[in-house]
Amino acid sequence: MRNAELHRYRAASAALESLRGPSAVAALARLLSSSALRALGAAASPLGRALSVYVWLGRSLGATVAFVVHSLLGTAGWLSGTAFQRDTVVGRWWRRNFGLQVKRWHVTMVMLLTAGAVTSLVGAVRARYDVRLIQRRALQRRLAAAGSYAEWQRYAAALRELDEDSLAPRCGAGAVAAHAKH
Repeated sequence: MRNAELHRYRAASAALESLRGPSAVAALARLLSSSALRALGAAASPLGRALSVYVWLGRSLGATVAFVVHSLLGTAGWLSGTAFQRDTVVGRWWRRNFGLQVKRWHVTMVMLLTAGAVTSLVGAVRARYDVRLIQRRALQRRLAAAGSYAEWQRYAAALRELDEDSLAPRCGAGAVAAHAKH
């Protein structure tokens, strides 16, 4: 590795290291990257199912690949279009105030990142204030720190009871009893 390449590598590494610190920018970068990965994971599951149905219907691998390429190119073409037409109120306002052309992929990315950020925020608030989750974490800590089998068994029974109580409103008492037998 030449000196110039090493200098660029070290500069890039230093930039990445700064994102791992406790700063607000680092937290925002981690939040945005986790939101993007979560959205990508959520989108990949239905696409994989659709492709498996396409193959299950008897299409060849070449036809499946051609379908995927055609769909991706069509989606990329649609996303590269302008989000606000020139003659709409929003389009005129945006161009007059910012002088930029907003593409559909810009709007899509903002929507995905916002949805991911809201989902993360709701999950963090729920984890912080949900009484049942707080009790569950406390029981799990006690279970891990149990000094004897009898103590562990008592905490395991309490944890099982807490889980059954949380399942009962959603599944019904019969489903919880059937699940407890297994």
